[in-house]
Amino acid sequence: MSEWVDIAVYAALIVAVWGWFPVWSSRFTIPLIADRNPGWLADHPESEWRLVESRWFRWSCLMWGSVSLLALLAFQFDVWPEQLASLRAAPQWEALKNLNSTLFIAGLIHVAACAVLFFRWLDANVPLSSRRQATLERRSLHDYVPRPLQFVGYAVIVVHLAMWVVVGLTGPYATTAFWGAMAFQFVISGVFLLLVITAVRRRPGAMGRVVGQGFRRTEVRLAFAAQLLPLPNGIARLYEQVAGNSSQSFDRFMHLGFVLLVVALAVALARSHQRREPWSTRWPRSATSVGGLTLVAFVTMTQGAAQALPREVYEAGNAQLTSETREVGRVLALVLHQNGVDQRARRID
Repeated sequence: MSEWVDIAVYAALIVAVWGWFPVWSSRFTIPLIADRNPGWLADHPESEWRLVESRWFRWSCLMWGSVSLLALLAFQFDVWPEQLASLRAAPQWEALKNLNSTLFIAGLIHVAACAVLFFRWLDANVPLSSRRQATLERRSLHDYVPRPLQFVGYAVIVVHLAMWVVVGLTGPYATTAFWGAMAFQFVISGVFLLLVITAVRRRPGAMGRVVGQGFRRTEVRLAFAAQLLPLPNGIARLYEQVAGNSSQSFDRFMHLGFVLLVVALAVALARSHQRREPWSTRWPRSATSVGGLTLVAFVTMTQGAAQALPREVYEAGNAQLTSETREVGRVLALVLHQNGVDQRARRID
């Protein structure tokens, strides 16, 4: 598979995270302040105007996305500084993966710093209003995710973890690192389950009051879907332990599938409906098309991975069979040669 497929997948991630998501999140600046203290906005119209006209967060994210995409293209076209030539030691697809992951993590640190600065400014300059109301209601996962879908999702997770347990008990694993990898699968599954429970039971927040009930529904559904994210990596690591070797094609397909799932989750979150307020607009319908294309691409790549894996196993088995056949041929040739020598020796005698 061409590395341009990897570039296209990473470009979709860059557009979703550094293009659409900052625009979507910037819409909530004024509503969050109004939810904290609506009277403060009425008394400080100049601050509201300055915040509305501010574009530095969106431009900074867009600039980082452009830098990330240009860096990937520069690496693909081999226009790369010699000081960073160490990335060339790995295969091209793996080097692109490492470069994209590094740039993505750096961008997330920038977004986290911006969020911390905004909320520190909010706490320091906008006091809480004197009267705040919140309704208490009983919530359950069944209110947001259909029971059949819950059964299917958790059945897949349980089967995945059970496969690790069975391999551990029967002992066909390759190295002692198996136990650490299995422990990680259980821990990460527990962490994602805790995120689902937190999303369901947390107190109503500002985003819920600004966006409406649809925000918690989207949050819970995304948290539920995120529980499936560790499975591709877990399947790849389990295959390595059982087969005793690593399939680079399988790892590549699983990583790209993970990236496409992140893109789909970002688009789904950006499409969460807002209330019909003066500052509120709905996400364009084109996002639905992007989400559908992402899902189709992920299914297609998963099928490709399923086809590539047996092909590699067949080629490896065929190579081993060929080497064994050659060895048997050498032995037979030696035996026949020795028999011929013995027969000539008898004739001489």
